[in-house]
Amino acid sequence: MQITPSLGLGATNSSGITFFNSTVGTVKAGTKFSVAMKYQKSSDTLTASNLQVQPSTPISSQTPGRAVSLNVILAWTLGALGALLLVGGGVWYWRSSRPGASGPARKRHPIRPKKAAVQAAAAPAETQAEDGVYCHQCGNRARDGDVFCRLCGTRLRKEES
Repeated sequence: MQITPSLGLGATNSSGITFFNSTVGTVKAGTKFSVAMKYQKSSDTLTASNLQVQPSTPISSQTPGRAVSLNVILAWTLGALGALLLVGGGVWYWRSSRPGASGPARKRHPIRPKKAAVQAAAAPAETQAEDGVYCHQCGNRARDGDVFCRLCGTRLRKEES
């Protein structure tokens, strides 16, 4: 290893890594200070392959920045969903078991004849078909030129003469 300016011989720690340390002194603002290093190793193996990472202070549940476990979030979410389903089911059961829960009875209206049937009945006799064509689906009498029944919309069967 070559370092310019020289940082001394360096010190080797218990892991076998050499550290270089030097006191530079005062460097005025705006002045450039550069350090150049060249390093060449004879093999591809790591110098220290199994260094364990240790926290600087002990970690507890009160340590700032500590992430909440996904298992805790999932447990609370499923618990809240289950409680919501129980409450919703209870409300539905309570509302459906009350007398008159289905609401007031619907008022039934009489069936009105369709507009086409009323018009066909009011039409003059000369506009109706002379040959007596009737709808095979509903029995309504057709007018001249009708292709579909005016009451039910079924295609009329016309006999060719």
